[in-house]
Parts: sequence; structure tokens; C-alpha cells
Amino acid sequence: MPVDRVVLKSVAECEKLQQGWAHLLGQCGHVTPFHTYEWIQANLQSFGNEGICVLAFRDGDSDLIGILPLVLRRGRRHLATRTWLEFAGLPHADYASPLVSPGCEPQVAESFLEFLSTPGRAWDAVFLDKLRADDPFLRALLAFARGRGWMAVRDSHQTRQLSKSQYLQDHVVADIKSLEKARKRLAHKGEVRFEVYDSADRISAQLETFVRLHVGRFAAKRMQSPLALSSHVNFYRAIIRECAPAGYVWLSCLSCAGRPVALRLSLRFGKRLHLYSTCFDQEFHKFSPSMLQLGMLLGYAFQNGITAVDFGGGESPHKEQSGATIQQSLIEVEFCAGVSPWAESRLYEVAERVSRKSLFFQRRAKALRRLLPYSV
Repeated sequence: MPVDRVVLKSVAECEKLQQGWAHLLGQCGHVTPFHTYEWIQANLQSFGNEGICVLAFRDGDSDLIGILPLVLRRGRRHLATRTWLEFAGLPHADYASPLVSPGCEPQVAESFLEFLSTPGRAWDAVFLDKLRADDPFLRALLAFARGRGWMAVRDSHQTRQLSKSQYLQDHVVADIKSLEKARKRLAHKGEVRFEVYDSADRISAQLETFVRLHVGRFAAKRMQSPLALSSHVNFYRAIIRECAPAGYVWLSCLSCAGRPVALRLSLRFGKRLHLYSTCFDQEFHKFSPSMLQLGMLLGYAFQNGITAVDFGGGESPHKEQSGATIQQSLIEVEFCAGVSPWAESRLYEVAERVSRKSLFFQRRAKALRRLLPYSV
């Protein structure tokens, strides 16, 4: 089946895909809010790139069979300044955003690699992160890449989720109910309320408070919050502006005596809720406000049409305490156009794996990272 490929190079050009994008979302399985037109638009509007490169694939009947939203970035990567392609939305998304109609993965993968092999290309490497390990598009892409001699470096990490059936298990409910003591202690300070906002206006009204608490929480750890940067605040505004009207955003608020104690921004798509960003008032830290708020949010979500809550990648105590289990592996793939960037990528990949297994190497790896950052 012949495949027509179109390259869109601006936010305005992408608008012509909106209707077809929504139709393709309905065809594909395992889609998330990070695959939506609205999420990608919010990212493209908020962050500066060397260029926008959204690829649209159509079959011989002009039906849209695939969308790969990519951006061109330039900066320090490994030992040198390089230019590379990556999925739009990363690193801020929990999942990569390729959309490919089921059964069309080989055609789209082959056409994509033809594009990457275009003479005079402006990039040294292609960095594709947070792809599902069982994604048919990924399997096809790796197979065709080997055939074309592209050298790939791969790594993986895992995501966690909590299903409604897991939540209803006795031990999970008991763990969450153990927070009741914290709620009662907090209630001595004033009336405790929990609310979930899903309209753009009501979420926007809480954004200033969210930013203040987020910045304060990081400052207490002697770290800088991403929301200390105006570009990231504008990104959150774009998420609210683009995604909330489509029903993709929840902002949950735990308050005491009318004062917000903990806030959490989550993204909803279908019957799945993706926990995204949280903050709490440092003055209330002894009441476990973040965990208390999470317990209330889980109860609310499972009573209001949600069947699974996605905690994203990485490990933290609150994920295990909430009963979230490992759901799937995400793959990180880097295609390199030359031996030098491939060797550097391979070296850093090996060092990363060694540092995970040894405290001795972990400490030295952190010191090395400060001297030789591997990416922007």
C-alpha cells in the first residue's frame, strides 16, 4: 500500500489535522492524553525549538493512518553540541505520542525511516523516548532500522498504575484509611474539604496558588521548581487553555479552613486518570497533605467513572503505599547517523546501568553529570 507523507512545520499548519487527529485517536489502542492534538498544541505553543516537524501519513485512499509529532532541538548532548529530532511533548509527557492506525505500523515505520534518511538532513540523531515496549510501531521501526544500518541505543524504565479492582482490595483500602488520623488532626485546624475542578475557568483561578506552593515545596528542598520559570508557567496555562475544554484536565484541591493545603494536576482520557503534578503547603507538612489528598482523589476518581489511575514512571514511596503496581516497560531509543554519537550514547548508557547497581558509582556519576551533562 503506497503511503503519502506530509511534513507540517508550524503550529498553524497542524490545525488542519485536528479533525483527522481525533478520528485516529478513536482507532488506536493504548492512547493517553499525551497523544491528543490539544496536548501537542500546548507543547508546541509553549517551548522554543529549532523547528517543528509533524509528520502525517496517508494511504492511497487519502485516509490518515499515522501522525508523528516531532520537534528539532539543538543543545549539549553527551560530549558535544548536537541537533536531534524527538517527540513533541517530551520530556514533559509520561508517554511518547506516535499515533498509528492498527495494521499500518510497518508502512508508517518504513516511510518514517525514509524521511530520516533524506540527504542533507539537519540532525545528528533521533531520540525517541517513552515508547511502549510492546508497541507494534516500535517493533517495526527497529526491524527496518537494522535493515538500513541505523545504529540504535536502547534503555527502558517502568510505569505504575492502580486499577479499581486493586484499589478495592482490603490491604490497599487499609493503607489509605490509615491516613484518617492525619485528616482528623488537620480538622483541628479548621474544616477540611476536598474538591475536583474540571472547567478551564475554575482551574485557571487556582493556578497562581498552585505555582506558589510548587515553588515553595521545591525551595524547601533547596531545589528550583520548573514553575519558577515563566516558560513553564505559560506551559501550564496552555495545558488549561487547550486541554481543559476537551475534558482532559482535573485539578484536585484539599483545603483547610478555606486555605488550599494540597493541589494536584491530573490528566484524564477516557476511563484512565494520569497523575501529573502535585504540590502542598510546607506549613502543613506534618499532616501528610500530599498523601491525604491522593487518597481522597483515588476514592473520588473510582466513584466517578475512572477504572485505572496511572502514576507514570519512576519510583517513589507514595506509589507503593497506594498499591500501584508495575504496568509496563517504556523504551528509550536513540538512532545515530554516525559512529561518534553512537559511541558516546553507548558509553553513557553503560555508565547509567552500572550506576543503578552500585552506590559507589551512583555518587561519582552525579559528580560527573555536573561536569559533563549528557543532554540539555
